[in-house]
Amino acid sequence: MNSEAGIWLLALLIAAAFAAVRLRLQGLRWRWGHGWYVHLAAVGLVGGAGLALAPHAPDLAQACAAFGWLLLLAPGFAMVGAMRRLQLAVAAYDLAGARGALRLMRPFGHLPAFKLAAAQVAALERVLAGDHAGAEGPLIPFDAPDTPRTLRRAAQGIRLFVRLHARDWAGIRTLAASMAPPPAQASPEVAAPAVRASLELGDLAGATAWLARMQLDDAGQAAAVDQAAVPVFSLLGAMADLDAAFIRLGPRAMPEHFRAYWRGRCRAAQGDLAGARADLAAALAALPANLGEARRRVADALAALDGP
Repeated sequence: MNSEAGIWLLALLIAAAFAAVRLRLQGLRWRWGHGWYVHLAAVGLVGGAGLALAPHAPDLAQACAAFGWLLLLAPGFAMVGAMRRLQLAVAAYDLAGARGALRLMRPFGHLPAFKLAAAQVAALERVLAGDHAGAEGPLIPFDAPDTPRTLRRAAQGIRLFVRLHARDWAGIRTLAASMAPPPAQASPEVAAPAVRASLELGDLAGATAWLARMQLDDAGQAAAVDQAAVPVFSLLGAMADLDAAFIRLGPRAMPEHFRAYWRGRCRAAQGDLAGARADLAAALAALPANLGEARRRVADALAALDGP
């Protein structure tokens, strides 16, 4: 038996078993997790076949080890990259980009994250068609008690994003309160839209209350907190904090046209209307021509500078 191949195959089986146990301890039950469990079973089958072949066909055992590790690791890396691309497309109202990201995920359609991605694209389609009430429909099933926490939080954030697009500030606060009733802590995906809605309504006390409840103790969600904080810092006119959040996020998570837009809103909150116009004009120039909805919203912000 090839000892090196045997070590890799044993490590593969241990990793697959550990991943399955970890998913189960996290509460991922069969309704949502069957895709992952079947996937890990396939990894275990490849690893077991490699161990059985090792004494007779060492080369095949090595091939099983390589394929098994690829099968174990590739979906996670592929889904993370595709989900990041999808989130940027949704934030920019880029329906073509969102559909493209969904196509990249299609080989992993057995995973629960694909279901959420498909619901996000369906919601964006309805938002751009003006059907804000219907846009929340594909996301409501993710609010079930047995839904994995990460999926549930992401779906809640998109539901609030739909109301944000409709500028339904009161509706955002109502829905956020039903998702995270006080005085419990609220995830950044829920608290940040509620903070922004409060600020847009001029309710500083309400915004402060939501900020106090925002859950900040999850180290794995540091990027989500910074993403959520960007509109808050901007509407409060906190330019130093805004720039610090941009640095932490990096250019991939926050492209330049988003940065210019929020800097413009921040300068407007500070009363620097000339600087705000320059930043918003830069955001408009940087946005691709095909992102008509995003360009319209930046143009609306520019026009609002001439209002009261």
